[in-house]
Amino acid sequence: DYEYVCLLSTTPNVLVVHPSLPVKSIKELIEFAKANPGKLTFGSAGIGSSLHLSGELFKMMAGVDMLHVPYKGGGAAVTELLGGHISMQFATVPSVIAHVRSGKLRALGLTSEKRSLSMPEIPTISESGLPGFDQSAWHGLFAPAGTPEPIIAKISKEVVRILKLPDIEKRFVTQGVDIIASSPEEFAAFIRKDVAKYEKLIKSANIRVE
Repeated sequence: DYEYVCLLSTTPNVLVVHPSLPVKSIKELIEFAKANPGKLTFGSAGIGSSLHLSGELFKMMAGVDMLHVPYKGGGAAVTELLGGHISMQFATVPSVIAHVRSGKLRALGLTSEKRSLSMPEIPTISESGLPGFDQSAWHGLFAPAGTPEPIIAKISKEVVRILKLPDIEKRFVTQGVDIIASSPEEFAAFIRKDVAKYEKLIKSANIRVE
């Protein structure tokens, strides 16, 4: 139904735990989860949300049993985590970064494949014990199906130019967003890969929107 124009940016989630949990790395978390099957709980912004899918992908790749606790929004889940009512959460960076820096929460890893420019000090889950782990929210620009290719190319070129302006890039980074600025072809390839990944994950975890 659409033509691909540009993958604008990606926004990683971050795995944070309550300080009372006796783990300080992804490897330690996996070991703890395997030694205590079903005892760890992770909150999310609801079934099928990016935060939920991050947790389910972690469970599948790490081979651990954790209980998903859906809330009506990410903010509610953060509040419950701060209160120690759940063990951990895959959260958006802006919602927890202040709590991480104040020591109220402990960040174990980012869900992106590469480290984020906004938080280079936090390692990725992929580099910390689960190679290949990659689950980020993304933002893309589409056009209606049938839009002439020269128009697609012109819009894409101009959008990429703007995204790479230093002041624009700085604004994105301060919000925890990583600029991608892809070509239409790269965006199409990204979508194909993303759909295949989530199709496998949703079937494996038997996720159903309620």
